[in-house]
Amino acid sequence: MKRAFLPLLVFSFSLSLNAAPKSPDDLRAALQQACSGKDRTAFDRLICMDGLSESDKTRMGRVFDMVAASPLPIDSITLVLLPAGFETVQIANGKMYEPNIAPLGGLQLNRQSADGNTKSSSMLPYGTLNGEYYLVASKATDLGWKGPKDQQLNFMVMGQGQDKVKIKYRYNVSGVSMERTATDPSIVFLGQYIESLTVTSDSDATDVTLSIREDGKEIYASQPLKGKGTLEYKRP
Repeated sequence: MKRAFLPLLVFSFSLSLNAAPKSPDDLRAALQQACSGKDRTAFDRLICMDGLSESDKTRMGRVFDMVAASPLPIDSITLVLLPAGFETVQIANGKMYEPNIAPLGGLQLNRQSADGNTKSSSMLPYGTLNGEYYLVASKATDLGWKGPKDQQLNFMVMGQGQDKVKIKYRYNVSGVSMERTATDPSIVFLGQYIESLTVTSDSDATDVTLSIREDGKEIYASQPLKGKGTLEYKRP
């Protein structure tokens, strides 16, 4: 009698492993298991493929490769809030990338070397569809851009108080004008050019400068912003 139950138990256990996670923590545990076992199939099952084209699915299939490429092993995976200013829509080289489900939070992959001296982390957003939890995928839309290829843009705010100033910028990417509020004093991104940028300080202790680069070449270097005030750049 006991032997008859064994195949049923194994079959039931197999189904539970393949079932979509029903909570964020279920998703975290499943992702931890897939990463620990270097299981591409299990990892890919956790990505929401709803509404994706075949090319989108191929692109999302490379996420596992990027996660596995790090020389540092994953020490733990934790649930985190989405960072302030998290942008859901990105544009680059004539295509717009947007999430196929609304991001609700993030799964942070914490890595560290065996001796504990080197640490890093990365974040994968997650969302829900029909009561099940998945990693968010991005779907691409061709914008029909026929102009020059987007280049590397970079701005750097440097000096005392660089992490406390407010930075807002507008830039052109594949012919589309985008507005952003920076969460870091130095950012690298793709676009045609930066249209305008403001650095605002509300501290008397501030002493910063602004540098803007296009394709690795500095095109603007500001005078120092000392104390309270606003430093403004506008493309000529």
